[in-house]
Amino acid sequence: MLLEVRAIGRKTPRDGRLEVSDTTFRRLSIVPALTARVGDSCAPAVLERLSCTRCAHHEGEAHDHPFVTSELFQSLVPGEHCAVELIGNELVVSRPHPLTPQAAP
Repeated sequence: MLLEVRAIGRKTPRDGRLEVSDTTFRRLSIVPALTARVGDSCAPAVLERLSCTRCAHHEGEAHDHPFVTSELFQSLVPGEHCAVELIGNELVVSRPHPLTPQAAP
């Protein structure tokens, strides 16, 4: 199931955290033993929410951001777009993806 197409954040290669939408986070939260797949590699993945007070659209109000974390995401390239799909208990991240979120149907 295609969950979303998104841009890879600038910090993802450093910390292995791929930010996802709240909807994707909720869908993944019911998956037992979530694993990540990038190319031919597979590794454990965990969901986490991190506190933030720096986003302009929240005007300094405390909130959090949903992430999926896996060592595999350290190989992703910031600015590229990736498809995020759920196949069984695997979160498959395919990159680079030709669609941008604005061009997606």
